[in-house]
Amino acid sequence: MNPAYRLLVGICGYLALGLVCGTPVEAQQTLRWKFQPGMQYQVSFDQMTLSKTQVDQESIHVRMHMGMAMQWKVTQVDNTGTATMEQAFTRIRLKLENPGVEQVSYDSSSRSKSVGEAAQIAVALGPIIGKTFRVRMTSRGIVQEVIASPEMQAVLKRIPQESRLKDVFTRKGLMQTLRQSHGVLPAKVVQLGDQWEAVETVGTPLGDLKTKTRYRYGKDAEDAGVAAAQIQVHGQIELVPVKEEKLPRNNLRIESQEITGEILFASIQGHLLRSEINQQMVTLSRYRDLQLTSRVTSRLETTVRRGK
Repeated sequence: MNPAYRLLVGICGYLALGLVCGTPVEAQQTLRWKFQPGMQYQVSFDQMTLSKTQVDQESIHVRMHMGMAMQWKVTQVDNTGTATMEQAFTRIRLKLENPGVEQVSYDSSSRSKSVGEAAQIAVALGPIIGKTFRVRMTSRGIVQEVIASPEMQAVLKRIPQESRLKDVFTRKGLMQTLRQSHGVLPAKVVQLGDQWEAVETVGTPLGDLKTKTRYRYGKDAEDAGVAAAQIQVHGQIELVPVKEEKLPRNNLRIESQEITGEILFASIQGHLLRSEINQQMVTLSRYRDLQLTSRVTSRLETTVRRGK
């Protein structure tokens, strides 16, 4: 794989799933997920990432579309409102377009036989569908624990160690994805105009990145007849400084970045309804004597529906 393309995929991988969740509604509210034993959720993520990398006089354009559907089932809820859930992927879609390179298209629900690179993806991802993992999540949306079932662990062991796909479905990868996707609700009672922040540091192929996200309770709304709180999102990303001797060879530098978006949270029902999070990032790096400039824009849409 082209070194510039490999770096670009690493950036895309980080930007793939950076969502949060929030809520409020009437004059003052304590915003919480309202879990109950036996409750089920259908969750979908739809991610579009556009990338352009300039390597001296050469430009590399990549368009990646990833979709994932999940089913959550609450098995128990403790006296603090923290839920233990059984979760599983029910569908995974991936489409990668890169001029000059074979287009990759994979859909786990398709009955057609995959060919080329899509066939390799099918071998890696196909067996993951339906395999469960246990998740503990607080009523504020904080993911405390992810434990893969023995069946899931067996599938992961068969994925080549060098495959980037494997990182997404490991315990660390799943926990990171869930945390980025569902965010953190405010610790205290909030009303219109109130703000709160969440700070998280995660390890990525780019190095450790710190994300600081600010949420603002914008207004009360309604979505398909459901009372909802509109949450405005604005965040920033920065590289965590490391000692000089531990600097990555590509010497990556973030030139500019921004996270913006909007979340609708079912304030009475107590769960995320839908959200859209947009990210933009421009990075500079070096590979040997080549300078790479990458511009990545990403849009993540998430929806949550109660019931089977």
